[in-house]
Amino acid sequence: MTCVIPASATPPFASRINSLHTRERAWRHFNWRSKHRLNIPPSGPIYDFAGGLYATGEEDGDRLTRSISFWELPTSGDTNGEAGLQSWTHLMEGITIIDFTMDPAQDLLVLVTLAPANSLFLYEIHLRSIATNETHPKALMPELCCLSGSEPHPATLGHPASVRIQISGDLIALLVKEASSNLSSHLEIWDWVNNPEASLKIKSGIEDFTFLSNDAFLIARTTGSLETYTFPSPITDSSTPVSQYNYMFPQISAGYMYWYMSISSNPASASTPRAYPHRSRGKQLYSPKPEERIYMCSLCVFDSAADDEQRMHCFNFFFNAQSLLHPLDEWKAAARKANKGRVHRCVYPHTSPSISAQPLSSMTSPTSHPTDLSYQPRHILARPPSPSTATSSSAPSSSSSTRSTTMSAPSLSSRAHTRPVLRRPKLPKAAQPVRVPLIIPWHVWGPQSTRWFEDHGNTDWQHSVYGLRTIDSVKVDCSPTSLSRRDWNAEAGGPTSAMTYGGQQEGNNIFDDFRDIDIDEQEPAVPPRFLRLRDYNPYSIRECLQIEEAERLQGRNGNKWFGPRVVTHPTTTDGKGVFIHDIVSRLPYVEVLSKETFRVTDVMMDGCRVLLHKV
Repeated sequence: MTCVIPASATPPFASRINSLHTRERAWRHFNWRSKHRLNIPPSGPIYDFAGGLYATGEEDGDRLTRSISFWELPTSGDTNGEAGLQSWTHLMEGITIIDFTMDPAQDLLVLVTLAPANSLFLYEIHLRSIATNETHPKALMPELCCLSGSEPHPATLGHPASVRIQISGDLIALLVKEASSNLSSHLEIWDWVNNPEASLKIKSGIEDFTFLSNDAFLIARTTGSLETYTFPSPITDSSTPVSQYNYMFPQISAGYMYWYMSISSNPASASTPRAYPHRSRGKQLYSPKPEERIYMCSLCVFDSAADDEQRMHCFNFFFNAQSLLHPLDEWKAAARKANKGRVHRCVYPHTSPSISAQPLSSMTSPTSHPTDLSYQPRHILARPPSPSTATSSSAPSSSSSTRSTTMSAPSLSSRAHTRPVLRRPKLPKAAQPVRVPLIIPWHVWGPQSTRWFEDHGNTDWQHSVYGLRTIDSVKVDCSPTSLSRRDWNAEAGGPTSAMTYGGQQEGNNIFDDFRDIDIDEQEPAVPPRFLRLRDYNPYSIRECLQIEEAERLQGRNGNKWFGPRVVTHPTTTDGKGVFIHDIVSRLPYVEVLSKETFRVTDVMMDGCRVLLHKV
């Protein structure tokens, strides 16, 4: 943890330490200090939650976001409850908003909009104040422009492009996917405070991204890997991101392909998540260090040959990205040994369509990413249909609080846009060799550095990962109040996946503790669900192990249902035939279940609160 207020400020240092210990103890045992019910309208298709603020876009009759409303959320130090909490609404006239995000610590609101019809660009990023909706005072430019050239305007396409926007301190990044049939993905990064006229660009094969630090980011590749990049700071016109390491996923079976990937982690690595500076009361004292982050990768694998209900298989795995940014020497040695004898081609970037005056159809097709050259999938399939035509019980939910909230745009109006021709094209940069990253196979890095679970679609993980903790909800068929975990395992049943421990069968898997199933659409009301917290903090793990050992020596039963439980042994996740082998993972964590149930459809968290949604 790091303190986010000056040393000279109140409260004194001793009080801060006591407050930190009290808060961590409350998280460890899932004991909240207070509960509040807020009357907030249902979320629109785009919303955000950060720094003690909740914001949601409100649509008009044409399903265009015309306003954004903000609500302060209570903190544990508030004695007046909901009384006095501020809320306000900003009208967004004259722009077509696709997505937005915010950084309350900087009073920064970032809007992603369609560029006007007469613009040379496709998208604009507006930098505004959360408090006033005016241009942010630190922004050297009020808008940043993205994707120029002869690409068709998004409003003329039959479907909107998917976008992802992220703030990390002085950096802003925008990922655009499926902007056209000629452009599968485009990632662009700006330093909005110091040099907004320069930007980093990378294209091809990007499913999602996240910042790892103020000079590194991580990309999820459609070929089934995580790839780390570094870049110079500050960003200049000549800056180029450099691929460092490519971490492969487990090998998928013949006939399968990756359909969807997303990466979640909060707060952003280079951000200091202080409370909103205009907040009426309550100040945050501590936040996770930039290197203290657990990341969640959600992936769905598609089987084109299966029936509709069996086409999609979804999994989640958690990892500490610092181990990917700074891999162990033995990983690199093992990777070089595994890659010995392979021929890696060094490719050169083509002239970007965004700076060329040529029609896109006359340009040379981009060369595949160097990673794709080394690990070309055995079965190349057409992109699968959308979940509306290929649904399954494990497919992502279509509710407003699902993954599509931050990755998809709302419906656009059908007015025609004509793209102008660039009259003064920039000269292309001299071609530079692209560094081929060190490819690290799954068996070298994955089993000891990740923890895998099957995804049952009950949680939108975008705001359910914070620091080193994760939270979700689970449904059980009967009350476990008086049962120990061992007794509950025998009564609850559940999946049949096995847990590997010391090379032997060790009874039920950790997943068997809960009947973690989707909400039955036929039920008249949202069923009650328990909250489940997992903590990957090594300190919390060590602390709970010491408590468990002390209870064992005293002859006390420390394996009660609601108490913290340390999981250090490897678990085996059933690959469902999607992967050639079942997935063994062993990243340790502490798990605790709430003592009461809640009728919720989604759950979010930050450093000092849990936010429950009920539609």
